[in-house]
Amino acid sequence: MVWAGPPLDDVAMPGDDRATLALAGELAARRVPIEEAEKQIESFASPLDAEARPATLAALFKKTLEIINDDRASIINGIKKFSRGQRTLADKINARNDEIQAMNGDDILARDAAVAERDWDIRIFEDRRQSLTYLCEQPVLLEQRAFALARSMASHLD
Repeated sequence: MVWAGPPLDDVAMPGDDRATLALAGELAARRVPIEEAEKQIESFASPLDAEARPATLAALFKKTLEIINDDRASIINGIKKFSRGQRTLADKINARNDEIQAMNGDDILARDAAVAERDWDIRIFEDRRQSLTYLCEQPVLLEQRAFALARSMASHLD
């Protein structure tokens, strides 16, 4: 849906074209601003002859998209792992609450220790919860990057 050029299924990957493979890795890197990536695409596409340009740019985008998709899948797996950790911590907090409620009121030191541990776990849980928004934005930003790169490469197609 993001690529307007030749169908990517029909594109042969540049097995020995190190420049294309290296550029794909550079373009996919989130540390490279889109403006810089667009300049790199311009420098790459300009010297290509008109006949080779569609296939070469399609191969470049295909490899770039593969790298971005691998990165996105890794991030999503990390989010799943993070969410499982949050679920485990929430269960621990609930169990600690049950333990505190069941404690004998005479054992003030044990109760205070349990409350302190629960409060610490709640603090960690809340800090992590605030990070979840940032983590969940990353796959969306990668999709936006893929779209912007596709648009930039497609602008060099006739």
